[in-house]
Amino acid sequence: MKAQDRTKFLNRLADALGQEEGYAVFRVINKELDVNSVGILGNEPVMSEEKFSQFEEIVSGIELGAPLQYLLGKADFCGMEILVNPSVLIPRPETEELVAEVLKTSQQQEKRILDLGTGSGCIAIALSKMGRWKSVSALDLSVEALATAQQNAEKYGQKINFYQSNMLEEISNKGEVWDILVSNPPYVLNSEANTMENRVLKHEPHLALFVQDSDPLIFYRKILESVEKNLSAGGEIFLEINPLEAENLLKLYLQDPSISDARIIKDMFGKDRFLHAVAVG
Repeated sequence: MKAQDRTKFLNRLADALGQEEGYAVFRVINKELDVNSVGILGNEPVMSEEKFSQFEEIVSGIELGAPLQYLLGKADFCGMEILVNPSVLIPRPETEELVAEVLKTSQQQEKRILDLGTGSGCIAIALSKMGRWKSVSALDLSVEALATAQQNAEKYGQKINFYQSNMLEEISNKGEVWDILVSNPPYVLNSEANTMENRVLKHEPHLALFVQDSDPLIFYRKILESVEKNLSAGGEIFLEINPLEAENLLKLYLQDPSISDARIIKDMFGKDRFLHAVAVG
């Protein structure tokens, strides 16, 4: 296929995503498939049938509303290429800030850390790779998500202790105690769904995204309930949160007798995005 056929792909992406985003995605696909280094036939550059087919598959997927990261099978996170698929959420820039906050705030040596609802494993792997911990563990309810997280851990040579567990029931029944609990749990209200892009609604796992409007803090409350059993004295909690519930969440944690201090941290856009709490020493 002639390289000029790529113009047709660009036009289709512009129609699907708008001109600016379409061109940005076009450049990403070009780079991913390395179609800028095509061969030469006569005086015209050409693209192989294989690469043309790959390009067509990705563009067709985008036209159907699929996220680019799922079509490529990976997403950028903290300088890593994390493997992703529809069983896990696509990592967001805000979650990179959560990782940075843990690394900045906590004394790392000899600390045991647990990532609750690990999904792709991006938080646990980034912390393991960038920090100095006694151990890093991660749990998730989804077997498929844990398989993806294990692949990512192996890809980057990180030893993570993975658990299958429902954090709404019990974090651990084995008596484990950690020094830091970190989590990006489901926090998008069902009522917020109509404000979200179809690429998210139709393709990313709702189990990892949404909570009932009637109980928006359910995961945060369960984490709080686990403090006495699963968090060491003076241990820390780092949570990504819904800015709409920041005030209620802070009040919940400050009023609990197992917590000595709690504060809200803003993200790069000035939104109340994280909660840092410290257990009674």
